[in-house]
Formats: sequence, C-alpha cells, structure tokens
Amino acid sequence: MDAVKGLLLQNGTNELLWFVAALYVYSLAFYWVERWSGTAGRLLLVSAVLFLLNTVYLHHLHGPSIPWHIHTIGYGCFYMGLGKWYRHVEPRIDARVKKWWIALAALLYMAYIYAFDFHVSYAGSRHVVDALLITLAGLAVMVYGCRWLFDKNRFLLFVGSNTLFYFAFHGKVYSLLQTLVAKLLSATHYTLSPTESFLTGIAIVFLDALILVLPAMFVNRFLPWTLGRGFRLWKTE
Repeated sequence: MDAVKGLLLQNGTNELLWFVAALYVYSLAFYWVERWSGTAGRLLLVSAVLFLLNTVYLHHLHGPSIPWHIHTIGYGCFYMGLGKWYRHVEPRIDARVKKWWIALAALLYMAYIYAFDFHVSYAGSRHVVDALLITLAGLAVMVYGCRWLFDKNRFLLFVGSNTLFYFAFHGKVYSLLQTLVAKLLSATHYTLSPTESFLTGIAIVFLDALILVLPAMFVNRFLPWTLGRGFRLWKTE
C-alpha cells in the first residue's frame, strides 16, 4: 500500500518512477510557458524568473512539498527553457567554445564542490547565483566533454537514447550488483582500498548499463508505447 500511495500521490514518500511524474507535470507547464513566451530568448527570461520564484518559495519561504512535484515546476521549466534556447544558439556557441574553457570549468566545478561541500542539485540553493554557476558549468562540461570524447561511442549513444528506460531500471540492477560485491568481499574477508572502491564503483555502473542493453532493446522492439514512442496524442508540425 505504501508503494501504491507513493505512485499515486508522488509527495516525497515511496515515490516510484518519480521522474516520469515530474517530467509529465513540467511538460504541461512548459507547454503554456513556451506558447506565451514566443521567442527562445524571451522563453529563457521567463523561465529564469520562474526559477527565482521557485527558489524563494522553497529556500526562503520554506514552502511545503506539493504532490506530483508541482512545487518544483519553476526549476523544471528553467532547464527545459535553457535547452530550447541552446538549441537555437548552439552553432554560435559551438564556434566560440574552446577546450581549455571546458577544462577550466571542470576544475572550478570540482574545486567548488570540494571546498564548500556543495550538494549539486537542479533545485539549487538559497544563494541562487552560485547554484546556477556551478550547475551551468557542470552542464557545459557534460555536453562538450561527451561530445568531444564519446560522440562516436555506440554504447553510450544507445544509453543516452534510452534514458527513461535506464532511469526506471538501473537502480534495481545496481543494488543487485552492489549486494553481490558486498557478499563476495565478506566471504573473502577482503577490504577495498579507496582507489579500489572507486574503480569498483565505475565497474558496477558499466555492468549495470551493459546488463540493461538487451531488456532495453526488447522494450524498444515490442513495447515502444511504454516509452512514449510510436504514437502521438495530437498532430505536430
């Protein structure tokens, strides 16, 4: 019953597939924000205002959590608006971005988190500016780092094109692999060093993604509608 209530209410307790509920609510709100805004630049400005209002509500007024993630609509709209804006200016940004800029952003990103023990979250912090800067730096590193280093990697491209499936099922496989490793270490009485623990974590993530390839292919082939593919509720241009 707890799991069922968590699925239906999506109020922070036993939330199953919380990201699907969040994306659904954010998309409904973003549709109207985008329709009202018109241009990509105006859309980004309006989305930024919603981000600030959301920050005031959560971090300054300490507003309560609202079911189905309605209390974070401003954050969701901002990053969706940011993506829409980036789509329009991507060629101009790509022409100006230098690799040393991205390397510097990566160093600043890691140094800031280490120095201030900053918990990175798309919901940011009460200070707003530092939260946005560190998040935008992280996005830049991810986008351009992956583009330059892994753009032709078929495995990562597959994972990236099946994110909803991986979001839904990676946790169970990850927990299983963690349990197996813990039992193996317990049986052999071996203690991992910090470096070995780090490498083991990377190996578990890789195996997790690899194990889910066949199930993801099966769903894409026989159950594409579960991922929102193969049909449309209305005609789009």
